[in-house]
Parts: sequence; structure tokens; C-alpha cells
Amino acid sequence: MTISKTRNENTVTLSLEGWLDYDAAPELKKALDELESDVTQLVIDCSRLEYISSSGVRVFVEGYNKMKGAIKLTHVSDDILEVLTITGVARRIPIE
Repeated sequence: MTISKTRNENTVTLSLEGWLDYDAAPELKKALDELESDVTQLVIDCSRLEYISSSGVRVFVEGYNKMKGAIKLTHVSDDILEVLTITGVARRIPIE
């Protein structure tokens, strides 16, 4: 998986590309852990995310908790939205 980070004032966008599975989840967790303390909004762009496993879902929830809810997912494919809906994450994290 590839993660690209962009920042616009206090908003950080992480763009994900590839598979967010057991092997890639620690990489996203590290990117979340490295967010600066003045970041007030996190956007995760899923337009190039092809697959998500339960490990990836867990990291999304950890990001939600770290950001105290100031997070949203964008450009989520139908397949990934189905996983997020089944796991209940779609009820917690805003998806655009």
C-alpha cells in the first residue's frame, strides 16, 4: 500500500492506494501516530483503495478515536463501503 500525505492548514489528507490489509495496516497506523498535534481534521481519501481487511478497519477506528471524531473518509468504493457498513464503522465515521 502507498500512503500520500498532504496538508492544508490544520487539515491533513491521507490518500491510500492499494490493499489495506494485515501487512499494510501498521504503515497507516504509523502515519496516524505521526500526525502533528495541531491537526484538527483528518481526511482519508480512499479513491485508490482496492481492498480493506479487518486490520484496516481497526486502524480507521483508531484514527477516529485519535482525532476525537474529526475524521472523514472520501471516495469510498462500493466494495469498501459494504465492509465498513457491515462492521458498523460507517455509522461512526462520516463517509463522503
